[in-house]
Amino acid sequence: MDGETIKVSSQWHITTWFMLSLVVLNLFDFGTTYYLMEYRSIGEGNPIIAYLIELVGTNWVILWFKALVFGFLFVLYGFIQEFRAKCQTPAFIKIFGMMTLVYTLVVASNFSIILRNASLLPF
Repeated sequence: MDGETIKVSSQWHITTWFMLSLVVLNLFDFGTTYYLMEYRSIGEGNPIIAYLIELVGTNWVILWFKALVFGFLFVLYGFIQEFRAKCQTPAFIKIFGMMTLVYTLVVASNFSIILRNASLLPF
């Protein structure tokens, strides 16, 4: 690169960690929800997602919807400095923290339903 170096920010704000945690939690939410819907015939608890599933006709719409929403947020956060700065305010940190807590509880609830009936696991 002719002596040029790529600078990578070493400052990872807590909002970045919350957003990465939300991505991981949403993947677990999708996986556990998909399992419960496919193998246990338990419906989606979120009415918006339930409507999208009914409209599209596949449970994969959960992943598509989540990818669209989080992809949009990551593009904004990654490329628009003003949005990133606003996300690092105390109000947004609280919002991301609460979202992380809620998704942690959702995933824990899904896993507890699966584990309560471990004899029904498909593997």
